[in-house]
Amino acid sequence: MHTRKFERWITGLMMGILCMTAQAELLTLPLSNMETGIKVYYASPLGAGSQSGVDEANALPLSMIQSFVRDLDHSARIVMLAGVYPLTGSLDLVADNPNQILVLDGRDSAILQGSFDPLSFSDTSAGLRLRSGNIIVRGLHFQRTGFCIKADKLSTIDQVLLENITAEDVHSCILVDRDVAHPVTRWIIRNAHIKGYYRTAIRLAGAQSNNFLIDGAQIDGAGGLEKSECYKSGIQLLAGVSDIHIRNISVKNNIGSCGESYQQGDGIEADHKDGTPRNIQLDNVHVENSGDADLDLKADSVIMRKVVSLGGPRTLYAFKLWRYHQYQCEQCYAYGANAAFIQLVQASLSLKATMLSSDKPIHICDLRHGSTPAQQSRVHFEDSKVYLGNEAWIDDCGEGVLAAVGRIPVGRIAPPRPPEL
Repeated sequence: MHTRKFERWITGLMMGILCMTAQAELLTLPLSNMETGIKVYYASPLGAGSQSGVDEANALPLSMIQSFVRDLDHSARIVMLAGVYPLTGSLDLVADNPNQILVLDGRDSAILQGSFDPLSFSDTSAGLRLRSGNIIVRGLHFQRTGFCIKADKLSTIDQVLLENITAEDVHSCILVDRDVAHPVTRWIIRNAHIKGYYRTAIRLAGAQSNNFLIDGAQIDGAGGLEKSECYKSGIQLLAGVSDIHIRNISVKNNIGSCGESYQQGDGIEADHKDGTPRNIQLDNVHVENSGDADLDLKADSVIMRKVVSLGGPRTLYAFKLWRYHQYQCEQCYAYGANAAFIQLVQASLSLKATMLSSDKPIHICDLRHGSTPAQQSRVHFEDSKVYLGNEAWIDDCGEGVLAAVGRIPVGRIAPPRPPEL
């Protein structure tokens, strides 16, 4: 009976994966097709000439961009010329007509600069706030701003493309926060380079928030800030957000400033407080040097493919998974954790063609169970290999695991290079 139940669980997991893959492919963004032929305007930090924006010699000043955008009755592309644009508050962007788009395009070294201070926690309000959809922001660089780009909490925001955004030493960068009250849908975040942040690089949240693609991001929590939030994460998925595809990214150096007696910081975090994140797909993802876990997930229906967890001096777990039974990892690789490769808290994980390897003895699994059969944690290995820090520790993963994995004897190997992604 136990075997049949387990087989039914695997079948259900695979069906969920097939459904989720189909959903992930539905995300389309026709915004780029609407760019052709739109009217172009120019802006500079202080403006020039007549300040009409019609050409570079008559550029809009930063102080007029928000009112200029608000009064537009047609699609427009605003080219922000090279220079430093000092921000002291939020700059609102809106494209009110459904057939109208707004493009904000940074040229060369167009820098939006704030004065965020993590010690006094001052100046957190500066950044770009989106108050509608049909918006493209590309090529801008953010320094010491309270945020880079965030969704307005009282607006419906469908279709956004954020491309070639760079940031350093910000409080947080790209935000769809817990308090959004309307649908936030169909966002693509492509080729973002975010280095140094107090709280998070990318946060996506909200029960009506769905269909997000994060592609080609390089996220590095280390930077010039003197301290970080204790619960620091590279990517956060919160409060019921759904249908997220994260691919071709690296996330590293997420260690919270919690004091020596408490350790926190995750590379990629999903939390089910205020609603369960669901339908999450990770492809070609590198995570390393987190304060707690490289991946710390409380989410339903999670597919991971070619996910590499390299750990670090303080990283406790590669995969820390909670409360749900549809986690799968295929062609994954874990090395460098210090407590266990896998911690499951009333959760189930299926591993296929995966390697867990270490140059020191660590536990393979840390399974935490609840009081009912439905709350039992389970791990299933298929065509996988595990380094045995200690022969007895394979039993940590449950009965039958010893025969299910290819064992790499104690002391036989140095950690191999992770798979090329």
